[in-house]
Amino acid sequence: MNQTVSARSSQPAASAAKTMIEMFVVNVGLDAYTGTPILLLTDAEKRRLLPIWIGIHEAGAIQRAQYGIKSPRPMTHDLLLDVILETGNTIDHVEITGLDDGRYLASMVLSHSGENPISVVLDARPSDAVAVALLANAPILVSLPVVAEATVPAEPEREQSEAEEFKQFVSGLNASDFKLQGKKEFGPSE
Repeated sequence: MNQTVSARSSQPAASAAKTMIEMFVVNVGLDAYTGTPILLLTDAEKRRLLPIWIGIHEAGAIQRAQYGIKSPRPMTHDLLLDVILETGNTIDHVEITGLDDGRYLASMVLSHSGENPISVVLDARPSDAVAVALLANAPILVSLPVVAEATVPAEPEREQSEAEEFKQFVSGLNASDFKLQGKKEFGPSE
């Protein structure tokens, strides 16, 4: 039986299958107004972007992991991953689970197999979780409420155009356009 243990987690790990989607690192850029690094995540269809403002050191760690740049000595995220792996654990996935007062909440979910398999959920900053996930080739999962509340369209013009097309399509529909199986038309019965 697999047991889940929470270690200083701000909230429990979500049921990944139904309440989360996988997102991927697009890039780390700079906010044009403040110069603060921004981590950009996208969904598999590249339709939504999740911007996360992060620290300069975490930005460097994410970029090193993203591009496979190795330093002569282990950096902090390398060391953390080494400790996780050397203690018989693996990074199952990381989760960005919510927003609290303008800050993202995240967790790293570790798995330990053996006689007594367990999952350990660790509270983490999203930037640290993403850096470790990239190093471990682990999925980055984002809760649907975060996707709904904090993402922006990757191509706003395309999304607006598709919405207009859909509105035009719907406005041209009539009740007689719909037929139910076994009936000639949809509408009042005779």
